[in-house]
Parts: sequence; structure tokens; C-alpha cells
Amino acid sequence: MATKRTSSVRAALALLVGATLGASWTTFGYLDGMIKVNGFSYFQQWGFKNGTVVFVMSFLCWLAGLVVIAGPSWALARWRGWLNWHHALIAGFALPSVASLVLTTRFFTGRSSDQFTFGVSEGRIWDNGVLTAIGWEEAWRGSFEFGVLGALITIACWFVAYGGKQADSANARSS
Repeated sequence: MATKRTSSVRAALALLVGATLGASWTTFGYLDGMIKVNGFSYFQQWGFKNGTVVFVMSFLCWLAGLVVIAGPSWALARWRGWLNWHHALIAGFALPSVASLVLTTRFFTGRSSDQFTFGVSEGRIWDNGVLTAIGWEEAWRGSFEFGVLGALITIACWFVAYGGKQADSANARSS
């Protein structure tokens, strides 16, 4: 039976590509918000400096997430014989989506130890340390957005790691 194989170099490169794509998305969102809130002249003055810091920090966060979450998931899929792009795509959507929802909703409690209020143009997201209905809606929306982003990153990582080719396990040099 043929199985997917990759080299350690291709796997590491796939992680770097995934982290770069995630950091690029994060940085683009930051810079877009900077222009919308502060105007283009502020962006011209501070965009490169702040954008570079945001990119580097988010690259490290995305890389850590890929190593800590995607790495064990890949190992489990490989061990169970589920190593195909269908399962990878499902995991690529589900893992970041659930992680985002868990972190945004404070482990599904909707409560914070801090008594704060935070809102957006649609209304309050947090009110006195409690996630509001608008906050839950924003959490689900963000969760879906991270899931879609995770699926897109998964496609890129899969292509880099496996190149879309089926290799015979007997001819593969390394896994």
C-alpha cells in the first residue's frame, strides 16, 4: 500500500511556510487597522517599524502553535494511518477554530477574573467581566475565521511537505 512520505527538511520548511502565512495574515490585519484608525500618514511614519515587530512576534506565535498543536496531530494521524489531505484539511480547520474559541471565551465560561468592559461599534463584547451575546457572536465568528485560515495554511503546508505526489513507502528515504 502506498503511503505519503516526506523528509525532515520538507516538514520543517512546511512549518516555516505555515508560520509565515499566519504571521503575514496577522500583520496585514494589524496594518489595515492602523490605516483605518490612524490614517495613512500615521501608517507611513510607523507602519514598517510596528509591522515588523508584529510580524516577528506573530511568526513566533504561529510557529509555536504549529509545533505544539499541528506536530502531535500529524504524528497521531501518521500513527493511525489517517495521513491524507482530507484529514489534514479537517484538522487544519478544527484545531485553530477550537483553540480560538477556547481562548476567546475563557475556556467556554464567558467569565473573566478581571471586572472590565470592552465594546466595539456593534455593542459591548465584555460587560463587567462577562461575555455578552455580541461577544459570543464575535467569538464564533473569529473562531470560524481562524478555522478557514488554518485550512488554507494546511493546504500550503501539505503541498510543501508532500508536493502532491504519492510515494511508495519502500522507495521513500525518510518519513
